[in-house]
Amino acid sequence: MVKKLILSISIFILMACSEFDTSTSAIVEVIDKVENHGEYMIEIKDMGDAFFMLELDENVYNLIEVETEYFMVYKSNSETNKGVLERIEPFNQD
Repeated sequence: MVKKLILSISIFILMACSEFDTSTSAIVEVIDKVENHGEYMIEIKDMGDAFFMLELDENVYNLIEVETEYFMVYKSNSETNKGVLERIEPFNQD
């Protein structure tokens, strides 16, 4: 019984301390690319005109083009509008 209680409390604490609250998949437009002291970020705008700053890997950063649409999966925090890129694919409307 005590083990179940400790496990439940541990899971609750991990959920409460999570920096990112939602995982989203969307077609987005890359608005800007920012590199600051080895941190690579892109600013994106989704179809609902919401803006987010996403952290990503340097290799992905170098391949992304500004003013281009992509299908992305990312985790984000709705309070800070910051997140982490999980997956990206080119989006072609053809």
